[in-house]
Amino acid sequence: MSESQLEAVGVERVAGTITVLSELVVAAVVLWVFADDVVMLGAGALWVLVSAPLLYVALAKAFRESV
Repeated sequence: MSESQLEAVGVERVAGTITVLSELVVAAVVLWVFADDVVMLGAGALWVLVSAPLLYVALAKAFRESV
């Protein structure tokens, strides 16, 4: 390979590396920004799944006792 061809390959590799790194940075920023929202959404869903049966049992017991 000639020197100019080697330089072209080197430039392409550097450009490819920069592209991959920039995409990783963007992905990390997006995850950082939205991670708290996803965690809060999951916590809310877990709260509903746990509290709904407990509330149902408590209301059913209170209803049976009142009748």
